[in-house]
Amino acid sequence: AVTLQNYAMSTMSGDERKALAKMNLRAGLKASKNASFESAVVYFKSGRELLERSWEVDPDTMLQLCGEEANARLIANDNLETVNVLIDEVLDQRIPVRDQFRAYEVKVNSALARGDLHECLDTALGFCRKLGLSAPTNKPVSTFIILKEYYKTKRALGYRNA
Repeated sequence: AVTLQNYAMSTMSGDERKALAKMNLRAGLKASKNASFESAVVYFKSGRELLERSWEVDPDTMLQLCGEEANARLIANDNLETVNVLIDEVLDQRIPVRDQFRAYEVKVNSALARGDLHECLDTALGFCRKLGLSAPTNKPVSTFIILKEYYKTKRALGYRNA
């Protein structure tokens, strides 16, 4: 039913478009739940188009559409460039940090998928700091300290093997 209504989106008024955008969000979430990520991307993208990609029309729905579309695209191994554009769009908005959680989660997973562990860690620790949580700094550790901690751990384990 949602797909059929999407074909008529050009003839709809503002309130009808908002309602259909929310229906697309629900349909996309249902598709994601059923592991149909390609279909979910179509629903989320249609929802964003219905809101005319504007954050002023319905910011809460737009936030969910962008975050969920980025996640579905990442899982479907769809265009990672679009994933980053969607994440940046969310992070550029003036919204509370707690509402940016999904975007940061997808950003961390995106970096992990690319094998960029440094960006993954930097993003996660940066988000923790924005939330006011303590996070270690990225200071270089000397080889001496690493060896010292290794032997300290080994001694604490009693020289046991796995």
